[in-house]
Amino acid sequence: MNYDFAEFLKKADSHCRTKQDLKDRANSEILKMKKTIKLKPPSLFLQQIYLKRLEGTVFALKNGQFKYKDMYDNELTKLIDKLS
Repeated sequence: MNYDFAEFLKKADSHCRTKQDLKDRANSEILKMKKTIKLKPPSLFLQQIYLKRLEGTVFALKNGQFKYKDMYDNELTKLIDKLS
């Protein structure tokens, strides 16, 4: 599985119309991650980073602020502002 957050944001930009759509999409990705069992490094580390970014997306949608600083904060902010 590809753990590319930039790709997730691109797909979300083209498919999501509301903030709830983005939140649902992120939560479904989180559930997929939790079903994956016993990965070994480096796949494990990539999965953990991707999961942390997805959880940060849900947190940002709920609270209006970021939990952790990340290099994708600007892209995520633009996407959230664009959604109704």
